[in-house]
Amino acid sequence: SGYAARTRETGQLADLTIDFSKTDRGSGATKRMARNYERVPVDKNNTFSITNSSKQIAKAADVLSNGGVLNFAGHGNYGKLENVKQENLDKNVRDWLSEVVKSINQSGKKLTGEIITGGQTGFDESFAKAAKDLNIPVKIIAPKGWVFRDKSGKDISDESLFKQRFLDTKKPTQATDKPKEPDKNKARI
Repeated sequence: SGYAARTRETGQLADLTIDFSKTDRGSGATKRMARNYERVPVDKNNTFSITNSSKQIAKAADVLSNGGVLNFAGHGNYGKLENVKQENLDKNVRDWLSEVVKSINQSGKKLTGEIITGGQTGFDESFAKAAKDLNIPVKIIAPKGWVFRDKSGKDISDESLFKQRFLDTKKPTQATDKPKEPDKNKARI
């Protein structure tokens, strides 16, 4: 399905991967494939604490203020989480990422880095949207075939539907569906 190749690429491209996951094991392959890994604990409803993730916020601010690449990952918003609204997760993630931007601004540094994510339903999608809203450069590296999971956990392979999820925000996002392919596979969404 391309998920493994996508996860490997985002983990290897990033200076830091922050994984919003329920257990210390992390989101499976994300932890194994990341060059540098941090976890923000989430509960069964995909909620998390800004206060309890101040270490990860500081590390994210450091990467983004030093020209680095920051990867965000996390459990998808499907299956047992089908009652968790993507819009609520979007708001909570935007609040968290706003704290990263606030930390950079308070340090007197400039935001010079970028965010990458796999664009999966749930945390990946939320971080891509939040980055766009906060004017942080963001690149979505989609699995081959533009695959994503709907709320039931079913894989959908549709470029238009994949991109549609990101069109409600302000700034264009660069997306590619084939890891490590030439630029012809990139699209603006």
